[in-house]
Parts: sequence; structure tokens; C-alpha cells
Amino acid sequence: MREAQLGSNHSVTAISLDSLASFYRKMGRYNDAEPLFVQALQISETQLGSNHPRSAEILSSLAEIYTLQGRYLEAQPLIEKSLSIAEQQLGAEHPNLVQILCNLATNHRFQNNYFAAEAIYQRALEISEKIFEPTHTIVALSLNNLAVIYLDQKRYNDAEILYQRSLSIYENALGKDHPYVAICLCNLIKLYYEQNRYKEAENLCLRAVEIDKTQLGEDHLHYANSISHLSRIYQYCGKLTEAEKLICKALAIRQKKLNSNHVTVAISLQRLATILAFQQKYSEAEKHFIEAITILEPQQEQQKHEFNELQTEFCKFLQQIIQKGLKQELSKHSITQKYFQSILSGEV
Repeated sequence: MREAQLGSNHSVTAISLDSLASFYRKMGRYNDAEPLFVQALQISETQLGSNHPRSAEILSSLAEIYTLQGRYLEAQPLIEKSLSIAEQQLGAEHPNLVQILCNLATNHRFQNNYFAAEAIYQRALEISEKIFEPTHTIVALSLNNLAVIYLDQKRYNDAEILYQRSLSIYENALGKDHPYVAICLCNLIKLYYEQNRYKEAENLCLRAVEIDKTQLGEDHLHYANSISHLSRIYQYCGKLTEAEKLICKALAIRQKKLNSNHVTVAISLQRLATILAFQQKYSEAEKHFIEAITILEPQQEQQKHEFNELQTEFCKFLQQIIQKGLKQELSKHSITQKYFQSILSGEV
């Protein structure tokens, strides 16, 4: 309506587009959000200038969408440009910098640049603690983000302290059933199951699943994330039928909401394949391993960690097939045959 009343290039139209795009982002509708952010950015740069702080905010939001879509190399220069504009126009300790810094650090983290990500998250936390009260949700966000890097680095004690602080702030500020609480719970869950604390992880996970289901709905990416965590816990506990059902549901949501070649889709396929292999459903497992490799192999430079982990899991699977004398149960697919050859020749 505003576009019809004010014109497609009015700055107020840009605000409306940005608001709608932000709503789509929160709902996990990244493909719908992207063109709206692009349009809002074009209007803002035309009306306010490319170096205006408002343009920098929209640019960072668009880059965040690219990061969430797995388009890390496209996103990084946009975030860096956004940060440079914000620093020049607002100063090095302005609160607007916190979100931009978090976006940049997350981009580095997804590219496995942990050292760079940690330093940027540290800076975001320092700005947050200097500007806001200790109980502010921005401080909680900064604590949570830094804890994620510590978890990636297996610094479990450091990560748990920050996660618990972040969770306490979110619960007190937003309520115990807020979606941000569920996100923080999911991070704690990952920490617990990496330490084999499965019962604690399951209790938190059931709570996170219920929050996401109630607050966001069963087709949201955050719900897919929480049930994926629950699937992994059930897998470790030997509840394979339940684990398979949950990871299939998470995979379906991710395939619907994300690009078909998104790294998270590949990881879900790998998880499903592993669960099927444990149930001796070998041909089905092979099919999903191949699908995951087909997605990640062209991205292996950007997704080195994930691709290496996938290759390791697939080779373990094939080695078990060889040891059990069950090669005839698998297909003649070129990917399977290539890895079989690597194993038999001693290359793997």
C-alpha cells in the first residue's frame, strides 16, 4: 500500500520492504526475503546515499541472508563494506555495529575461520557490555555467539559458562518460552551431547522442540534445528526408529526452505544415511550419502570441514560393507565405485 501511495522509490517504501524482509528472515523464508532486501537497498542508496548508516544496515541484512543460504563468499564483502560505512558514519563503538560484527563473525565461522570469528565476536561483546546493561538481550546475543566459537574449538567449560549466562538473560528478559531461549537451549544441547551428557541434552531438547513448535510452527527452520538435535540424541541412545523419523522431518523442512545445495541439507542427508546404515538399510543409506556428496563436492573449498567429515563417514560405511561381504547390496553408481576403489587401493 505504501508503495502505491508514495511511489516505488520513496525512502518510506524502503523501510516497509526492509520490515517485511526482516519478517521473512525470522520465519526462515530466506528466498522471499532476499529480493525485498535488494529492492530496499537500491532505494536507500538512491535516496539516502550508499554511505548512509541506513544503507549499511540493509546491506548487512542482505549479506546475512546470503550467509544463511550458504553463499559465504558473496556475503563477506557486503558485510565488510557495511561495517566500514557504519564505523565511518557512527563511530567504532556505536551499538549498530554489534549486529554487523556478529554477521561478519558468523560468516567467518561458517567458512571455518575460527580465529577471525572469535576476535570479531569478542569485539562485539566488548561493545555490548560497554554500552548496555549486563542483563540486556544484546549482551546475551554476544555471549551466545562467542560461546559457539568456544564450542567449535572444544573449549567446553568456557562455552558452558557463557551459554548459561546468555540463557539466564534471555529467560529473564523475554520469558522462558521465547524462540531465542530455544536457540540458546539448542546450543547447550550440542555442548552436552558432545560431552556424552545425553540425559541432560534430551531434557533441554524436548523443551526447545516444544517452544519452537508452539511459537514458530512445525515448518520453521528453527523447529527443524531442534528436532534434528533430538534425532541425534536418540541416535546416540540407540532409539534409531525415532531418530530416523525426526531427521526425515527436519530434512523435508530444510529442503523446502533452503536452496537444494545448501550445506545444511547435505548434513541432514548424511545424518539420515548414518542412521539408516545403523539399521542395516544399506541401499537407502548409500542413496543419501551420494546425494550429500553430490551437494558438497562442488563446494569442498568453502565447506572443507563438512566435506571431509562426510567423506570419512561414507568411507566407514563402505569399509563395513566390504568387511561384511555385502558389496552386491549397493549400486554401481560412479561415486560409490570411486570410493570403493580408493579404499581397496589403500588411498583412504
